[in-house]
Amino acid sequence: MFTKTKPEDKIRMDALQAYHSSDSEEENSPCPMPSRSQNAVEKVDESLPSSLGAKLPLPNLDFDSSKRHKENSKESRLHPLLPWSRPPKRSKTHHVHRQLCHQNPALVVNGDEVARTSFEKSLSSAKCLTLPTASSGALLPQSRDRTYHAMSEIARHPDVSSKRLSVAQPYIPKRLRQSSPKSSRDLHSMQTEAAQEKLKETMYVTQPMIAYQLERHTTSKLPKHRTLRLLSHTGPVTHVRWCSASQFSHLLLSSSMDETVRIWNGISKVGGCLQTLNCHRGAVKDAQWGEGGRCVLSCGFDKTARLCDAESGKELQIFDHSSYVSCAKTKPDDPSVFITGTYNSSIFCWDIRTGNREHEYRGKLGQILDVEFLPDCQEFASSCDVVSRDSANKTIMVWDLRTTAAVSNQLYHEKYTCPCLRAHPSDRVFVAQSTANYIALFSTVRPYKLNKFKRYEGHQLEGYHIGCDFSPDGALLVSGSSDGKVYIYDNHTARILKTLQCHSGPCTEVAWHPVLPGVMASCSWDGTVDVWQ
Repeated sequence: MFTKTKPEDKIRMDALQAYHSSDSEEENSPCPMPSRSQNAVEKVDESLPSSLGAKLPLPNLDFDSSKRHKENSKESRLHPLLPWSRPPKRSKTHHVHRQLCHQNPALVVNGDEVARTSFEKSLSSAKCLTLPTASSGALLPQSRDRTYHAMSEIARHPDVSSKRLSVAQPYIPKRLRQSSPKSSRDLHSMQTEAAQEKLKETMYVTQPMIAYQLERHTTSKLPKHRTLRLLSHTGPVTHVRWCSASQFSHLLLSSSMDETVRIWNGISKVGGCLQTLNCHRGAVKDAQWGEGGRCVLSCGFDKTARLCDAESGKELQIFDHSSYVSCAKTKPDDPSVFITGTYNSSIFCWDIRTGNREHEYRGKLGQILDVEFLPDCQEFASSCDVVSRDSANKTIMVWDLRTTAAVSNQLYHEKYTCPCLRAHPSDRVFVAQSTANYIALFSTVRPYKLNKFKRYEGHQLEGYHIGCDFSPDGALLVSGSSDGKVYIYDNHTARILKTLQCHSGPCTEVAWHPVLPGVMASCSWDGTVDVWQ
């Protein structure tokens, strides 16, 4: 069955077909089309046959923007069958917007916030639709007028608005364009460098807080909250050290596996990096403050120990080794003398004044994990990773500094290694961090006996190099842990006084501030350094 087409649909189809073929018919026609008056509007009688559809008037194809607002103009011609030829309708919001743009041209030229807010207030007073602000992130309403599009582009891209200005910009030479900052990140880095330069000027200026505490003697306090988090290191941080000079103890030293050593201002609220030492060509295992806090001694996997100036960052001396250097320690009463431990069972004593190796301490020790001077500074203890079948008789040894003789090698009789050694600031004892998840206590008086009745338990090592430290008055003992926590013990009772969740990775080292009570620094395997108070 066939459906009958309605006469109205047939007439419209013929009219469209006639309209598309009107151009070719006008070109081929020998006589021109009869002229019609502009005000005349022809009507089509739908009762006429479809062949008369060619006489329909041409639609209005004039899209000039200057004539769009003339909705009731007599010049506009309507097509009876093509409703899209009708001029677009404009709302009251459009006319108010156009009028305000003529009154305030700054609204379209640049995205000034003051002009924009004045425009919104005027729209709200006219009870019209207000535009959202650029800070809210909302898009502007779509409109056929170009002003809305210009406003939306300014709101979305405020940085690109200067490119669309109608005002001519002065010419900038290519050399100046290349030297100028290209992005906001470059500008931020320049501002950061300028701030660091200002901090470097106050690097060796005693802070008022430290100067006040130098005249007082206060007891140690428990840290309560984190005051700073330093994130410049890109690798695991191995050690942190406060400056040995009390007047400059606001300086914090950190060594990392990213081949850098950094000096921070650990007391100020800004906590900026004052100096970065890039002298090593391998991971840095340990770093110590030199004489007066003016130089830094560091060692690492490039088989060297290097002495650098802390203020200028220049390399002063290089001490070559035949193997990786795992630890270093300066002599407390003579900072120009220091000892280093290596991976090939060797311990060396160096003199900075001559630059020569003074003594060598040899033995079948394996890797030297740590060294520590005893209170009289004539002997030092060393820790290695040699473990025999049933005991570790050479795990901790005591050496004579001048004669290079091993004074004792029977201190620790358990088959565990001790990655960290620390001497008490006032008592004649020292502690050893054991991989058996506790801290052992030893005497510094011969025969250096182990205290079997006291040990500090609660933290974990799990194979990491975890450090510990005494408070300045010796009343507290703090230790890191592989679970990212810091455990604070009472030195006399060995009880846990407080536990702090510091890092997401293992906490490798902790250090008490030598002057300020309750101030502590910690570092982690995740590359962060925290200051607690």
